[in-house]
Amino acid sequence: SWSEDTVSWAYTEGLAFNFNGDGYEVSSYSGESESVVVPILYSGDKGVHKVTRIGEGAFKNNTLITSVTLSNSVSVISKDAFNGAVNLENVSPLENILEVGEDAFSGSGIKSVKFGAVLGKIGEDAFLNCEALSSVSFLSGTGDLEISKNAFYGAGIEFVLIPDNLKVIEEGVFQN
Repeated sequence: SWSEDTVSWAYTEGLAFNFNGDGYEVSSYSGESESVVVPILYSGDKGVHKVTRIGEGAFKNNTLITSVTLSNSVSVISKDAFNGAVNLENVSPLENILEVGEDAFSGSGIKSVKFGAVLGKIGEDAFLNCEALSSVSFLSGTGDLEISKNAFYGAGIEFVLIPDNLKVIEEGVFQN
C-alpha cells in the first residue's frame, strides 16, 4: 500500500514544472497517458515546494488527456490551462481552487464542475463553448465570488447551484 508520503510525490510522467515564487506550477505536459495526476510536492531546481497552480497554457490544445487529478495544494488554474483540450472530461477535485483564469477550460470537453467555498473568481470566457458541461455547482463561501463576462457562454448547462456569496456576475455569463 502507498503511504501518504508516496502519494504526495506521485505524478504522471511527462509533466513539466516551473517555480513561480510561491511554489511550482505545471508548465506543460508531453506524456502519453490520458489520465494525469498532479502531485502535492515537487523537487526541482528551487528545492522542494508544493505544486500550487496549473500554469498558463499547460494543457492547451492537448487532445489526448481525458482526466486530470489535482492535488489539494493546487489553488489556481491559470489562463488557457486546458483551453481546447477537447477530450478532457474531468478535472477534480476543484474544492481548493481560489481562481480560474480566463479561457482556462474554453472549448474543452469538461462535463461537470464542483467548486469549494474558497473560490473567489472565475475569469472571462473561462468555460466558453464547453458544450459538454451540464452541471456547475459552488459551495457558499465567506469571501466574495466574482464570475466574469461570458464565463459559461455557450456551455451546455442544465444545472447550476448558485452560492450566497456571489457578488459580481458580469454580462453573458450563462448566455446560450
